[in-house]
Formats: sequence, C-alpha cells, structure tokens
Amino acid sequence: MFSVLEELYCGNITPADRAFAPTKKAEEFKKLHRAQTQIETYLESVLSEQALTQFHTYCNMQGELNCREQEETFIYAFRLGAKLMTEVLLPREEK
Repeated sequence: MFSVLEELYCGNITPADRAFAPTKKAEEFKKLHRAQTQIETYLESVLSEQALTQFHTYCNMQGELNCREQEETFIYAFRLGAKLMTEVLLPREEK
C-alpha cells in the first residue's frame, strides 16, 4: 500500500518541485511566466549597470519572499488538513 509518509521521508514526494498538471490554469501560468521573462530580458537590455544590479537584487529578494511564503502556506495548509482529519476521526461533541 502506498504510504505518503514513507514517500516524503524517502524524498520521492517533493511538493516544492511539483509539476503542473496540463490544465487551463497551468497554461495561464506558463503564459504569465513567458511574459515576465520577456519583460525581464527587455529591462536587462535597457537598464544601466547600477540599475541592473538593483533590479537583480530586487528580483532575488522577491524570489526569496515568494519561496518563504509558499513554504508557510504549505505548512499552514498541511496543519489545517491534519486538524480537519483529527476532527473527522473524533466523536462529535454535543452542544
């Protein structure tokens, strides 16, 4: 039987590296990513060296913030799911 805990432990499940299923939302995500890459390429070609350094610093900081936010969201959602399962498995209290 498939064990999520075992797969997580063995590194076979890595939520941060998940691939998007081929859906409309995934295609929209890819489209936005391509547009962002085009803008970044344009900015890199027109900015001065000093402005380009600041831009890359900003991009790196934004990436770090996004990574931390995704991690916190994952942890929150996992804990919420665990609380939900706990509630489902416990007998219902009378009010």
